[in-house]
Amino acid sequence: MLPGFIIEEILKRERERARREERPRVELPLEVPPPPQRPSNPPPEDPDHDGDRDEAIVTLEFD
Repeated sequence: MLPGFIIEEILKRERERARREERPRVELPLEVPPPPQRPSNPPPEDPDHDGDRDEAIVTLEFD
């Protein structure tokens, strides 16, 4: 027979796994944005500009 604390840990992990599986999966639509109507290079005084990097959406799945 296993000690009580080991049984409790196993049950706790099974509950956590079941809770993760119950969470609804969120899927976001991936739409292609329309081409920009302004020049692709913003003025240099724009503090939010991070160079020539494009923005992307990242989907994370926690299994």
